[in-house]
Amino acid sequence: MLSIVIITHDRVEHLRRLLLSLTDSLLKFEYQYEVVVLDNASTETLNQAEVKEIQENFSFRLIRHPINIGFARNYLYAFREARGEWCWVVGDDDLYDFDHILESYVQALSCTANTAAHLPISLIHLNQSHFVDDNGSILALKSKVHALDVSGPLDSDVFLDIVSDTIGGLLYVSSNIFRVSTISNLLNEDYLVSYASSCVCLATPLLALGKGQVYVVSEPFISNRLQGTWSMNSSPEQVFRLELPCAI
Repeated sequence: MLSIVIITHDRVEHLRRLLLSLTDSLLKFEYQYEVVVLDNASTETLNQAEVKEIQENFSFRLIRHPINIGFARNYLYAFREARGEWCWVVGDDDLYDFDHILESYVQALSCTANTAAHLPISLIHLNQSHFVDDNGSILALKSKVHALDVSGPLDSDVFLDIVSDTIGGLLYVSSNIFRVSTISNLLNEDYLVSYASSCVCLATPLLALGKGQVYVVSEPFISNRLQGTWSMNSSPEQVFRLELPCAI
C-alpha cells in the first residue's frame, strides 16, 4: 500500500486545491493507498464536512497537532503514521502531475518484484527540476538542480555520483517515495531533528539509499508552484557530505 502523507501549516486553501487534484488521480488508481494530512497546528484547517466528503472517496485521515511541533518533527511523524509499505511525504504548496507519479510508482513496484532480494529498491526518486516565472508557472527544466537523463533502477552509489554536486532535487520534500521498512529503524527523531534540522528531508533519503537501490523517474513532476519558492544555501551541502551512521 502507498501512504501519501501531506504535511501542512496555515495553507488550508492550498491544501484544498491539492486534495482536489489528488482525488481525480486516485479515483483512477487501482492499487491500495491511503491519504493522511498532518496539520501542524494551523489556525484554520479542513472542517468535518470536508473530511467526511473526502473519506467517501478513499481512505483519509486528518491528524492535527495541538501545538506546532516544527517542520522536522512533522516530516518524521509521517513515517510513524504511514500504514503502507511505501510512504510519499508531500508538501502542500505545489500541484503535481499525480497521474504520471502514480503510474511511475506502479512501474517501480513491478521493477521491485524482479529485483534481487539483497538489493531491494528502498527509494523512488522523482525529478522536480524546473524554472518558474513570477506567477509561479513552470517554464523549463532547471538543469542546475540536477539533470537526470535516465529512468529506472540505479545502484545508490551511481545515483549519488549524479547528484553529489547538485543536491537540490534530493533535498526537495516531495521528491522521494520511501520503502518504510528500510528506514523505520533508522529514524531517531531527536537525533535527526537536532543534527539535520531543516535538512531532515535530505538526511532521510540518504539513509534509505544506504539500504538498497533507487528507482529514478527523470521527467519533472511539478505542474504548478502555488506558494513555494526555490532556495538553497550551504547547509544542505554540509549535510550531504556527512558520513551518517548506519543506525542513528
